[in-house]
Amino acid sequence: MLKNIIVLLSLLISINSFAADGKSLYEISSSFLGMPYEADTLGCSERETVNMALESFDCVTFVEHSLALYMGGNYVSRTLTNLRYHDTPGCKSRNHFFVADWLANNSLAYDISGFIARKYGLPVLGKTAAIDRTAWFKNIHNLDYSAPIQEIEIPYIPADELLKTKLSAQDFPAESLFLIVNKDTTIDIAHVGFLFNHNNTLIIQHASTSTMTVSKEPFEDYLKRIGKSKSTLGIAIWGFGPGYIAPDK
Repeated sequence: MLKNIIVLLSLLISINSFAADGKSLYEISSSFLGMPYEADTLGCSERETVNMALESFDCVTFVEHSLALYMGGNYVSRTLTNLRYHDTPGCKSRNHFFVADWLANNSLAYDISGFIARKYGLPVLGKTAAIDRTAWFKNIHNLDYSAPIQEIEIPYIPADELLKTKLSAQDFPAESLFLIVNKDTTIDIAHVGFLFNHNNTLIIQHASTSTMTVSKEPFEDYLKRIGKSKSTLGIAIWGFGPGYIAPDK
């Protein structure tokens, strides 16, 4: 607990000075290890104030805060705003659906699942999701919202195929995102986190519902765990593109 408080204070100092002091994304995201998981961290308000709430995370806010600190340079708050919202900050303009909204609006990353699959002769399957934002906002947040249903195809590598494949870290970028694709066709993905090629070892870091903390573990061990889930279809891997580093970094 004391370690977490010290980490929180040091990060607040870093944010207040609007700098991440040249740390790598791995180092920044590692600073949050052990911090508590909290579902729906941001809640939902018509108008929202953007702030670096570092006392707890869900899987998306962990990714957002880590990237904002890494990319933001002198503009951490503005970077976080741009990552989180596609318009004036508010619940309705937040990038709620990670593939359909967050990745589509940010243009930071691209799907490399096919590249990885071809390396190992693995199949790439697709899940078709029907994103009904009207129903979602009403059911989850009791808000009126009007939008047509969006159909989206999410490519993924089956979890069982990945599990029985000996993966080499050298075939993966230094930093990427892993996305858990499940059977629920009303959402695009169920979970997101970082996949690092760190010291030639594949490591994931994420805000985990299993440990209820921000945690890390070998990718192979994680595959063994999620492979036991009957609701999981597989994993998509997204590499970071040209927009990943802010010009003023």
